[in-house]
Amino acid sequence: MAANPVLQVASLKIVEKPQDSQTLVRPKGRITAATSIALEQRLHDLIPAFRRVVLDVSNVDYIDGAGFGVLASIHFEAKLAGCALEIVNPRRLSKKFCAAGCTRSSRAAKNIWA
Repeated sequence: MAANPVLQVASLKIVEKPQDSQTLVRPKGRITAATSIALEQRLHDLIPAFRRVVLDVSNVDYIDGAGFGVLASIHFEAKLAGCALEIVNPRRLSKKFCAAGCTRSSRAAKNIWA
């Protein structure tokens, strides 16, 4: 596996930074019906390889219903596999996350479905 793999799909760029038993995934751009499948596949591939996956959405400008569906699906897949999936830094998206009723705050970071 490359040190910092990068995947570019349409209007979404996905950068990974693996460290020991965890990895940081930083999508940049828009998570939509057109791009969410690539994000879902990448996260799906990471779940068996890491005990903790941190998804930093601070550079995500927009997320649609398909994107939320992917996050929910991958969260439950990770949970079943014993992998902790944390979605952090949803500043730009916090209104949408709040509207979806799934935001929980923590002192260290804002995590969704943590």
